[in-house]
Amino acid sequence: MTPDFDPADLDLLDGLFDEPAAGSSPPGVASIVARGEGDAPASLQQRRLWFLQELNPQSSAYNIASALRVTGPLDRARFQHAFDVVVARHAVLRVTFQNRDGEPWQVVAAPSPAAIQWDDWSQRPDGDVALATLAAAEGAAPFDLARGPVYRVRIVRLGDNDHALLLTLHHSIADAWSIDLLLADLRQAYEGAELPPLRVQYTDYSWWQRERSDRAGRHDETLQYWESALADLSETTLPTDCRRPAVLPHDGDVRTVAIPVDVVTALSALARSESTTPFVVLLSAFFVLLSRYTGQTDLVVGSPIAQRDDPDTQALIGFFVNMLVVRADASGQPTFRAFLRRVTRVVRDGLAHGDVPFETLVERLRPTRDQSRHPLFTIAFTLLTAAVPRRGLDGLTMTPLAAATSSRFDLEVVMTDAPDGMRAVLTYNPALFESTTIERVGAHFHTLLAGIACAPDEVIGDLPLHTADERAALAPAPAVTHPV
Repeated sequence: MTPDFDPADLDLLDGLFDEPAAGSSPPGVASIVARGEGDAPASLQQRRLWFLQELNPQSSAYNIASALRVTGPLDRARFQHAFDVVVARHAVLRVTFQNRDGEPWQVVAAPSPAAIQWDDWSQRPDGDVALATLAAAEGAAPFDLARGPVYRVRIVRLGDNDHALLLTLHHSIADAWSIDLLLADLRQAYEGAELPPLRVQYTDYSWWQRERSDRAGRHDETLQYWESALADLSETTLPTDCRRPAVLPHDGDVRTVAIPVDVVTALSALARSESTTPFVVLLSAFFVLLSRYTGQTDLVVGSPIAQRDDPDTQALIGFFVNMLVVRADASGQPTFRAFLRRVTRVVRDGLAHGDVPFETLVERLRPTRDQSRHPLFTIAFTLLTAAVPRRGLDGLTMTPLAAATSSRFDLEVVMTDAPDGMRAVLTYNPALFESTTIERVGAHFHTLLAGIACAPDEVIGDLPLHTADERAALAPAPAVTHPV
């Protein structure tokens, strides 16, 4: 079949949410100018988080927590030196935020030894249990953006060759990509490698972004696109188990669903046949799930995009990610293939106008302020890939541990690669949903993806949703005959 959009536009979709290709800045976009370390206005992404933190200083909603089990002979002095090297290299790790006439500014401190807390629990019989509690507490503790530091590092010694690394950063200075970069730089420094100097710092990006957003023309045209695309927008909200509180807490919980490799392979083949990407296929399937749950055909979710088009940004720790608002039309009972084409066009057009920060979009559209809802959308969908493959430190292995989970949305689905297919990680707000509800949502998404893999030309309202157990429970009981 011939796709009903220009295949040349595939360049906008190709590699979506993967690592940006190296090279010069996009045509017509000025490169970031190196200004040297110094104070700078907060980036537009940072600005919104600063305002939110000012409203609720005890919030941990924008903490990024990682917990890693480190196995092997960890050298304390080498680790301290390695982390000092990383902090000296990335000025954003030395930033605090100062209020200047109602606007946040980044204040960069001079390099100094990193604040690392070391604990020796090798004699504690309850080490593993206590570690889980500690990891949750570390991830949930708020940051003081004015005093800093805006990151925490804690090492717990559980035995001679057994440690836990608890790493927490505020989202204002980092994103998921940044965590991969930090660990990669830490590994190289721990191994004694000389890290090349960075041409620019995050503060340079902030100045560049501010100057770019002040220009007229393209910026205004892009905002006009979004005003039209999101006109009369109604949020897509799943039915909740609990009454929505006036101020939504940001505690989170997680459920994970495995998507088998044969389904992933079939969905990837469908993406190729329609000149789109696996991400757009997965997103389209998720829209179908939301439509079936809510009965809505005008649907909206948010999806993060890397926003690291300039090659200099690809080596920087910092908050670059932007939220793309994706609005889909599921009316008319299209087949999944036809609906996929609709979503492909929407994502393509959104990416073509994706250089306006989400924060600017919110200010322009002025949705009703509501502390119980994320603005414009309450549900997010992500395909997550690592910027740098994670490896252990020299002579050490590092394996993830469960860390504290926060939830900025009602529900966020993150798709990740796995050796046996993919994982759908569903992070939800327990103030709204029971765990059994989210488990059911995950099971239905699994069933739906398998149905699409087998029959992409099925009408979306007829695609299977119920699990085998649910179908058995819903099946009418066989008629009972009695002998005459």
